[in-house]
Amino acid sequence: LSKVLSNSDDLDEMVLVLFSNGSFKVYEQRKLATGHIPFPENKWHNLKLAFNNNIISGAIDGNELFRVIDKEYPTGYCGMGTGWHYGIFDNLKITSK
Repeated sequence: LSKVLSNSDDLDEMVLVLFSNGSFKVYEQRKLATGHIPFPENKWHNLKLAFNNNIISGAIDGNELFRVIDKEYPTGYCGMGTGWHYGIFDNLKITSK
């Protein structure tokens, strides 16, 4: 996979983009976080995104990637996609506190 989610920078929502080389970025209309992690392909990974009031955090395989404060979207919908690339999801859980 070259990307897990859309990589268009002009979207009107919160987006996590995870590339197969381990690079990632989190943004809404402005970039919130970027970085790089080991991310081997052809292996199952655990992805976690948490939205707690104005704190947004994300982790891959139990390793926190980012923690940012953002008040832009206090509520909203959840979506998932793979762009035009093939992706498999298992044990998907979306919860609300």
